[in-house]
Amino acid sequence: MTWKIVKTVGKSDLVRPNFAPGLLLEDDDLTLIVNYGRSTLQTLLRAMLGGGVLCGLRVTAAFDTCKQLTITVACGTALDCHGRVIEMSNTQTIKIENDCCNALPPTLYLSLLPADTPCAPRELTGTALEGEGETAFTRIREGWQIQITDTRPESACGCPENDSDCYASHNNGECGCDCDCNGVLLAKLSITDPTGNPSVSVNHGVRRFVRPALLPDPLAPSAEQETDDATQTESETVRMTGQTPNATHTTSKGDLAQSGAATSAGGETTVLETSATTDSSKANRARKSTK
Repeated sequence: MTWKIVKTVGKSDLVRPNFAPGLLLEDDDLTLIVNYGRSTLQTLLRAMLGGGVLCGLRVTAAFDTCKQLTITVACGTALDCHGRVIEMSNTQTIKIENDCCNALPPTLYLSLLPADTPCAPRELTGTALEGEGETAFTRIREGWQIQITDTRPESACGCPENDSDCYASHNNGECGCDCDCNGVLLAKLSITDPTGNPSVSVNHGVRRFVRPALLPDPLAPSAEQETDDATQTESETVRMTGQTPNATHTTSKGDLAQSGAATSAGGETTVLETSATTDSSKANRARKSTK
């Protein structure tokens, strides 16, 4: 009986350009060059890390004497569930009014979302619209947006509250989180007595932290191995020379004066005669001459 191997063939969402001599390139072809590299990177980041905070983006909050809430978000970098990089290069401070007519809710959620802005317009040439003042944007500035809501946003990527293992799906090899999410959850703010003596606490446990952990170099010697190597070298030195390496003897001038000292230089030994020895020799010679 002959088995027939059935192959299933499919297509990826990744498409790269392919050029050949004589082809007339259009704007879509050049844009695809950028989009392919960007899409490939997003796919890798989404698969390896998922959405969440990479570094920074720490949230602090406090009420001032006028009961105004001041929220500070430190600079940092995050990834949304599409693998898009959200970079906030400067620390941001947000002030929210709080009074009897507009009292703050007991809970606030902070989210970071991507926000792109087209820029650098240029006049069109070589088209039917040439000379009519029509322009097109030649750059897209990637940016961010901080969103504050009184309910947890369903579209932001974060850790479920009271979840003891937020990263179970990631550790089990599952691919990221929902692909329709937008933005990253940063923190949850709990406010008590907003109209009286207000206070606020910040909970970062709702955010998903995806910074990779650095591992020690497997080829680098460990501290125990370095100690064993040093001990082995010392034992080998003692076996070959009969002397303990790194053994230092400190002798003061007083010690040299009380007892003879031998110093070696270049393999030669010089005996240093102390003043006490010299005086004793002179006395002995004097007694002999008297006799």
